[in-house]
Amino acid sequence: MPEPLVSIVMPVYNQVKYVAESICSVLGQTVTDFELVIVDDGSLDGSLEVCETYAEIDPRIRLNKRSHNGGQAVATTDGCKVARGKYMAWHHSDDNYVPKFLEWTLEAMDKGYEVVFGQQQFISVDGEI
Repeated sequence: MPEPLVSIVMPVYNQVKYVAESICSVLGQTVTDFELVIVDDGSLDGSLEVCETYAEIDPRIRLNKRSHNGGQAVATTDGCKVARGKYMAWHHSDDNYVPKFLEWTLEAMDKGYEVVFGQQQFISVDGEI
């Protein structure tokens, strides 16, 4: 399998309510040359099963499973260790990318920026922005 342009590292711990939508927001990017490295950090709520389902469907998803919770920093580091892309992005398992996030980020990188971050909108548990 060729190396992807972007590795997106997503640590997951007990986010069953949000993780499917979060994964879909990555899979829906206008740039498709990426791998999504999901590190399940010992979830106990069904998050792992959701991630396994998506990993079976899309070969760009690489699922790594930790047997116990080590914390977000440990899970992120584990994901970074196996990432193969030229560029790396970090994605929270309860966040969503807008469809052009990677496109805009790569355009900024092509202009010489070394670090790029995006704006955010907060959404309540009721779905209100």
